[in-house]
Amino acid sequence: MRKLVLSIFTSFVLLFLANAQNSYTINASSNINIFTPDTVQCVVGDTIHFILNGFHDAVEVDQASWLANTNGTNVGFNFSSISMGGTGSGTIVVDSATTHFFICTPHISLTPPMKGLIIVSAQQIPGCTDSTAINYDPLATTDDGSCIYCSNDSTFSSVVACDNFIWDGITYDSSGFYTNVYTDSLGCDSTHTLDLIINYSNSGSSTITACDNFVWDGTVYDISGIYTNIYSSSNGCDSTHTLNLTINNQFNGGIQNNSVGAGGYYSGNRALVLDCFVPSKIESATVYAQANDNYTFELRDNGGNVLQTTTVPLFQGANRVNLNFDIPVGNDFELGVLTPIGGHGGMYRNNQGVNYPYDFSNLISIKSSNSGSPFNFYYFFYDIVISSNNFLNNVSICSGESYYIGGNNYDSTGTYIDTLLSSIGCDSIVTTNLTVNPTYSIVFSDTICSGQSVTVGTNIYDSTGVYFDTLTTVNGCDSIILTDLFVLNSSASFTINSLSICEGDTAFVGTSFYLASGNYSDTLVSINGCDSIVQTSLDVIPTQNYFTYTICSGDSVTVGTSTYTLSGNYIDTLLNFLGCDSVVYTEISIYDQYNSVFNGISDNSVGAGGYFTGNRHLILNCFSRTEVVSALVYSQDTNSITFELRDNNGNILQDTTHLLVPGPQRVILNFDVLPANDLQLGVSTSGTGLWRNSQGANYPYDFGSFATITGSNASPSFYYFFYDIEMRPSTTPNSYALCDGDTLNLLGNVYTTSGLYIDTLISSVGCDSLVYSQVNFYPNVTYTNNQIICDDEVYVINGNSYDSSGTYIDTLFTTYGCDSIVTTNLNVLTVSGSSSTNNQIICLGDTLNLHSNQYYQTGTYIDTLLNINGCDSIVTTNLSLQTASYNTYNGGILDTATAPGAFSNYNGALVLDASVSSIIKSANVYSQDTNTVTFELRGSTGNVLESITHTVFPGVQRLVFDFYLPSGTDYELGINGGNSGLYRSNAGNGNSWSYPYSVGSVTIQSSNVGNQYYYFYYDIEVKPLSSLVNYALCAGDSINISGQTYTSNATRFDTLIASNSCDSIVFSNIEFTAPSVGYQTFAICSGDSVQVMNSTYYSSGTYIDTVYQIGYCDSLVSTEVIVLPSTPVNIFATGLNTNVICLGDTITLTAPGFLSYYWYKVANFVSLLPTYTDVPNETTTYSLTAVDSNLCVSSGQIEIIVDSCVSSINILETRNLEIFPNPTTDMINIELENLDKVDVFNVLGERMITKSFDQNINFTKLSLGALKKGTYFINIKSKNGKAYSRKISLVK
Repeated sequence: MRKLVLSIFTSFVLLFLANAQNSYTINASSNINIFTPDTVQCVVGDTIHFILNGFHDAVEVDQASWLANTNGTNVGFNFSSISMGGTGSGTIVVDSATTHFFICTPHISLTPPMKGLIIVSAQQIPGCTDSTAINYDPLATTDDGSCIYCSNDSTFSSVVACDNFIWDGITYDSSGFYTNVYTDSLGCDSTHTLDLIINYSNSGSSTITACDNFVWDGTVYDISGIYTNIYSSSNGCDSTHTLNLTINNQFNGGIQNNSVGAGGYYSGNRALVLDCFVPSKIESATVYAQANDNYTFELRDNGGNVLQTTTVPLFQGANRVNLNFDIPVGNDFELGVLTPIGGHGGMYRNNQGVNYPYDFSNLISIKSSNSGSPFNFYYFFYDIVISSNNFLNNVSICSGESYYIGGNNYDSTGTYIDTLLSSIGCDSIVTTNLTVNPTYSIVFSDTICSGQSVTVGTNIYDSTGVYFDTLTTVNGCDSIILTDLFVLNSSASFTINSLSICEGDTAFVGTSFYLASGNYSDTLVSINGCDSIVQTSLDVIPTQNYFTYTICSGDSVTVGTSTYTLSGNYIDTLLNFLGCDSVVYTEISIYDQYNSVFNGISDNSVGAGGYFTGNRHLILNCFSRTEVVSALVYSQDTNSITFELRDNNGNILQDTTHLLVPGPQRVILNFDVLPANDLQLGVSTSGTGLWRNSQGANYPYDFGSFATITGSNASPSFYYFFYDIEMRPSTTPNSYALCDGDTLNLLGNVYTTSGLYIDTLISSVGCDSLVYSQVNFYPNVTYTNNQIICDDEVYVINGNSYDSSGTYIDTLFTTYGCDSIVTTNLNVLTVSGSSSTNNQIICLGDTLNLHSNQYYQTGTYIDTLLNINGCDSIVTTNLSLQTASYNTYNGGILDTATAPGAFSNYNGALVLDASVSSIIKSANVYSQDTNTVTFELRGSTGNVLESITHTVFPGVQRLVFDFYLPSGTDYELGINGGNSGLYRSNAGNGNSWSYPYSVGSVTIQSSNVGNQYYYFYYDIEVKPLSSLVNYALCAGDSINISGQTYTSNATRFDTLIASNSCDSIVFSNIEFTAPSVGYQTFAICSGDSVQVMNSTYYSSGTYIDTVYQIGYCDSLVSTEVIVLPSTPVNIFATGLNTNVICLGDTITLTAPGFLSYYWYKVANFVSLLPTYTDVPNETTTYSLTAVDSNLCVSSGQIEIIVDSCVSSINILETRNLEIFPNPTTDMINIELENLDKVDVFNVLGERMITKSFDQNINFTKLSLGALKKGTYFINIKSKNGKAYSRKISLVK
């Protein structure tokens, strides 16, 4: 039964295979005149596809014509490319055993001729014809020897294995017989028996301590470590033995491995620099190679001469290298790698985590590298092993002591060599440098006065006697000092002397003399040799005095016996109480209200400052009309400066320009200033380089009673540009303009009529000042306005619109701000405009000029002209265009069956380019239901050029549009609004349609949302407004058209006259086929490169390389290189709005968006985690090196400022309080109901700013610009008794 079922199944399979059809494709390329393949052998029922490009066809002819290479009679299929120059195709299914002869008619006469054969054979059914076989085929006509029979085989195998054996996925660990039964794909069974013998392996270990090296199984080991050997036993199983080896007289050092700190591969010729104190050997080291290669390692002396070398093949990654370099005693040896000609892969070196020196007992010290930054880099050699049986021993002892070593005692300075024997029998040669330091005995005699003392060591002696002190020298040895001290009975005396002398006299004390006031100390010697100290307080009485007075006219100043009433400088000589002459210099000024007053900082020697290029100014208040006459300025270099007087909003009132030279100069300003507050006295731009004070300002600076300088637009300590300023009251009266009915309150007086008024003020020195005021009152104005307009027009006055006859009253304002009442009598003409219709026909490309408008497209246009009454005359123009007869083209996606998609309500559109003016005549659209849709042609800016509305019904329909499309780019073919329910095609996420689609002279570039979608218009019909002729040539060829030769792509226009007298345009498109291009894309990180042929590329771009030629056209490779940007590292402190914290706070740093992290605190590596938590006890810089999703490396850092945060302010309730911005550079805003008081404290609890509020307010601004950058606390009280506090960061 099973054989029968298999036989029937096999028969169906073979019958299916026998009748299965094969498919073959024959290609004809545009630049090769051959069919590929030119011969196809097939059987009846097979399919042949032709793909034809360029100027090729495939025409079946008779055998005689085929043999003769001529264009014979077409006897079968006939396929050609579109318009002989595009792409064509054709398909046949062969239905009889015969031979088909076909040719390319344009190219059959070439050598060789372009032709081919299709040889068709009858079908045969091979198979198994034996009915006893399990694959018997009753339909087979020919036995092909494929018959299969069941054998029911049984097999046996023997296996010997160690420890265990795996058979058919099962692990067996004991000996025995095991059986498996298998069924093959034909259903036949076979049995297999396994005879399994399991043998077992064993293991052991040894621990050895040796001198210098150890030989194990013929291998010499000179480095401590764990080693393993595997042995084969008699039963064929391995035995494993582990050796734990310790080699004495070896020392490890250097950086342990390349996971310490941070670094990278480096291919330069760098080395470690080391000193050797006793003869030693560099046994081995671990190195990390960037690539598989041979590397040469060198030991060089301090002159760069190679002492020893070894060349070792390395593999990429970690390698343990045996160096065996013997080093003599010396300094500045170099342990490095030779960089050969042509270079090799780099070796790993550290640029972080380096901590020189690396000492190997007292044998060798690695102290630096030979790089330009010797202590920042560590090169190539990790976990270095040094061996030596020589040891250096530096010993210091005191005189009288001895040093014992190796059975020998040494008690004098010298170098001694001893050979010792360790507990395991290893020799050790010890070189001892012995230094014997001396001890001292000193006798010291001294005599001192009573009250004085002598200090010896830590002891103080002040009485006669002999004293012994034992001190310790810098070498640790005893120094014995004997002090013989004698104390005199006489003690030192102390005298205070006060003196007053006249200026120019001299005071003598002992051998000293003094001319100026001060306190002086002199030490004199008594007769018994002890000191006598004289303290002198000297007062020098000056003989010159200077006084300056400003008095009112009629007042006087008395100096001594002299009285003065006039302005001038006076000198009087008086006699003081010491009998010294006193000269008094007196300067007297008689106040005049129109005299100039000088004030401000007098010159740049006051306080401190410097040249400044910023745009700052002084703030000026004027109480009456004032002239700012001049000022002293200091310029850094030669420059043209414009000085300005501005109002409180920064608007320029007056200015003057001066050419300045380096140094001081007085500039004339002559600014006439009216009374006002917060005026700005400054310069026009920054970059002036004028001197300004940063210290020494003492605002305000008053100018009599008429003006004052209150400050600058910077902090209170700054004073800008204008020194020794000259001002005076203006003699020009103040002018006031008012309207009738207004009042003027001036200095307590009320004025209601025009006139010149004089008011008296009191100056700062108590003298009278007169203020002149010219007051003018201006009348209000009333007038009548008569106007005539046409029907449908509107008259506008003062913002009001009137469109009917009547009288209207509006109130305006005169130039002086007074009322101007206008009465408008409006007459609206009832004469209506005329209308007419104008029908016009023009040729495409012509223009119809009507009135001031131009029209050039089919349509209806309305123009409004003026009739004889001055009112509108409406002209309606129906314009038609006629053109020559041109061909039409269809294209785009042809129907919805060729593409997936859905009905859509989205306002999508196709984006078009037009090489010549064209008509979009029609297209198929697919609607979900009945709807009214407006179809639009829009310009590149979205402006509607043409539109038409159609009623659409469910299913497909062809709609006529006749949209005129000028030559240009980025047009949109779409609909007006969404909710159309029209079908659009969707290529799916990440996929694209085969844009661009060429439709004659129009190219569909994409949709307005990208290449994934195709919107609404299928099988689009386009009519170019020209005849299109395409010429396709290979690059390097040429073509002659109408006497002109073309060797590159070109567009040619020829204008003919059609039968309707309109122009007929012939558009010739000459296109040279560019070299065939292969494309490849590489994404690299910044700093990497891409090698293409012989070119290397480092930056983003598309690069073309010539690879080979095929036929007569080049084949190129286009390489797109994308340099991936490194993601910037932005480090955030979680939960903090600022990088200022209090001492003891915990910070958590994070920088989201990276694959791996390398955190550093200052320069020390601390973590590989995505976040790092720390409690810094001082201001600390943290840095992060991270690898982003592009596998590119970026770095960044953040400074955490640790503040003591010492404050007496409690952080209270903060509900309903808003303070912003925080941090701030100057101004902050405070929002709180019923504000009462605001205090600003620094971190020491000192109050810096206080501000109180009398009224109920909920908002205020506060300037912190005068404070230094740092952390501050704001304490806020509300009138309801609530208290609040916030921490603010001030940055500059």
